[in-house]
Amino acid sequence: MRLIGEAIQNSSQAISVLVFLLCMGVVLFSSALFHVERLSCPMREELTSQELREYAQECAEDYNRGVSPKYGLCCTEDSAPNDFPSIIAASWWSMATMTSVGYGEVYPRTTLGKCVGFVAMLVGMVLIALPVAIVGQKFQDIYELHDLEEAKVRAGTRLQSDSKVWSVMPASDVLHRLRHLPVKDPVLAASVAALTLRLEDVWEQREQLGRNRQFELDKQAEFGTKAAKLLEGMRVSASGLRPFTSSSREPTPRR
Repeated sequence: MRLIGEAIQNSSQAISVLVFLLCMGVVLFSSALFHVERLSCPMREELTSQELREYAQECAEDYNRGVSPKYGLCCTEDSAPNDFPSIIAASWWSMATMTSVGYGEVYPRTTLGKCVGFVAMLVGMVLIALPVAIVGQKFQDIYELHDLEEAKVRAGTRLQSDSKVWSVMPASDVLHRLRHLPVKDPVLAASVAALTLRLEDVWEQREQLGRNRQFELDKQAEFGTKAAKLLEGMRVSASGLRPFTSSSREPTPRR
């Protein structure tokens, strides 16, 4: 959840653009669908009372699916489509269509209305695909950075030499604070990111040099210890031997 929160926070600009464009698209397509569907409504002033009753009866039948076979689209007394009585009511359809949800509660009945729906679907796919890709990339970057930090910590705990633990992570929180520093200026933000990478490289090189130096010192100490043991063994062996002379020979017995 923390990674998702950081990804959303870093993608706040892309998400705000997505919300703004989505609201603009909802208003545009809701208005277009309302007025396009309204064109197919019959003129109630030109219909007689008998035709109005017949029109209402045909619209009440479920198998007609909101379209009168004789008079056209079923509309309210204000000449507004039954499925979309206002632009605000049509906004639910626009939101469901542009976000590719496709909740089939209401849908256009006329050919022009279906054309508007087709355009809304295409615009919605393009509109949502770009910001969602940015958010996904931000999440991947944060996940890789988090995984790299964990790998460094695990590697640092394994680097032990003479009861000393060498870590590839700095003792201070400078790098962490630089990574999460809120900078609005893109040029300054890029400079801070470059500085953070350089500091991290310097710290890793410093730790590598320190480990190499400690390794060489340990090798020298080990060599000195082994050389001292070898000299001590040679001295003990030399002190235990007696010099070989002619007087020390035993007389050969005569036969």
